[in-house]
Amino acid sequence: MAAVLAALCLTAAWAEAAETPPVLADSPAQTRLANGLRVVFQNNPASPVVAICAFVHTSAAQETFNGAGVRELLQYMGERTLVRPDQPPESTPPAMDVSTSLSRDYVEMVALCLPEEVPQVLQRLRWALFEPYFSKSSLEFAQERLLQQVLGRQSLASRAVLDVLVARLYPEWPGSWPLVGTGGATQTDLDYVKTFHNRHYLPNLTLLSIAGPVDWADLQGQVEQAFGNLLPGKQEALLPPPVGAGPAAKPTVLEMPGSYVSAVALGGRGPSLVDPDYPAASVLAAVLGAGRGSRLYHRLREERNLSYSLAAGVTPSQVCPYIYATATCAVEDVETVQQTLTEELRKLTEAPPAEAEVVRARRMLWGQYQLQQQDNEQLAHYLGLFSLLDEDRGPARWRSLPLRLAAVRPEQVQAQARRCLAAPVIIVVRGHSSGTS
Repeated sequence: MAAVLAALCLTAAWAEAAETPPVLADSPAQTRLANGLRVVFQNNPASPVVAICAFVHTSAAQETFNGAGVRELLQYMGERTLVRPDQPPESTPPAMDVSTSLSRDYVEMVALCLPEEVPQVLQRLRWALFEPYFSKSSLEFAQERLLQQVLGRQSLASRAVLDVLVARLYPEWPGSWPLVGTGGATQTDLDYVKTFHNRHYLPNLTLLSIAGPVDWADLQGQVEQAFGNLLPGKQEALLPPPVGAGPAAKPTVLEMPGSYVSAVALGGRGPSLVDPDYPAASVLAAVLGAGRGSRLYHRLREERNLSYSLAAGVTPSQVCPYIYATATCAVEDVETVQQTLTEELRKLTEAPPAEAEVVRARRMLWGQYQLQQQDNEQLAHYLGLFSLLDEDRGPARWRSLPLRLAAVRPEQVQAQARRCLAAPVIIVVRGHSSGTS
């Protein structure tokens, strides 16, 4: 008996140790320029590449409906100014890779470069963000690209179903319309683009998140040289999400006859990044539909092979925070897939998940977090995201996320299911039959 008890104690100790996630040893460095621009930096000598993520904290809620998409227009116009036609040609231009993205909360431009070329790349980011070329031809080019984005997004059932979900969760709320809006592509003029840029692209609304093998003291001087003489502007208060506006009594069904793929989404209003319930909501989404061990994967892929793809997650936005689960399928399987989603969610509201399910979900989430630290682009992005949306404690929240995820218990997962998804909004996008059984 003593040997059995000792073995059990050793097993329990091993399990506890195996599930205790590591955290980064070094805290991020931070500074703020006199004009309000913020910089966060994580040293990572293991990688030869520097990642610079430039966030501007301008949200979709600050766009008008007819101008929805103007932030994307400015991203495209900014990309065209990386090489200035009014500057002499460079004999050795910097080796760099630039990409853009945006969410309902911010716009982001990401540059990857070698350490010795950081000063040149910072200068190009300044041009792209704060000094784009405002010309008729540049606007027309950007609008053409934006329209292509809109048409591409509208043709995908998996994208359309989430756009409609957010619009139903936050009806008549600025920023709840589709992330890539048609207004910016078809109705926006150059004066509106200039006005929006002057009001919202400000150094005191900008955060640079940088990760890589560079010296912090040198980096501060390089950022000051590139951005220090920009003038701050007046910040507009970000409105909090509305309350009320309960879910529709029936599922919203849309027809997409040009698509062979159909999609079902189920969701509710979720916690923001600073909400104490964010870790528990993330574990809930992972239990429900993230990864091979999730309930939806087991029901829709392993048991019956009905779904082409599955996704679940939390979007911890300041503008439209929500939790969701989606599945794509053939149109003839829509009803079965919808029923399965609602059944599995109902089970989570009625009883806590098993401890083993929660352990799998926690390990998967903080495992993903650790994998992100091996990539400077991902490291800089998530450090910047937390720092942008939580100015006071963002880096600390980012560093402690694995431990906060590891502390989530089954009853907390059930509580989140009841809080966020007791009366979920259901969206169905129906494609046409592929002609196969």
